[in-house]
Amino acid sequence: IMAQNTDRQVSGRIQSMDGPVTGASIILKGTAIWASSDDDGFFTFPQTLKQNDILVITSLGYYDKEVVIKGDTSHIEPFLEDVEVVVVGAMRTSASKPKGGSEN
Repeated sequence: IMAQNTDRQVSGRIQSMDGPVTGASIILKGTAIWASSDDDGFFTFPQTLKQNDILVITSLGYYDKEVVIKGDTSHIEPFLEDVEVVVVGAMRTSASKPKGGSEN
């Protein structure tokens, strides 16, 4: 039996440990065709997809995720993992004045 390579509409919901991911970008790899997730993490891709197409899901603060469309895929629910963020800062107080300079 030959597998059919039929195009299909794909929709889904993007989630993380914190719940739905709002404003995630869902991009058909190698193209400029994309969709964005709504306030509840839901999206519907604007173009029909076929087997072996790859959707790349990106959102600030999360690792990118690639999802390969399989023969019967019409709904996906990718889970994005948080990126560990380290914040480094410096502070200068008013008592810190450069040495050796003139004050005019």
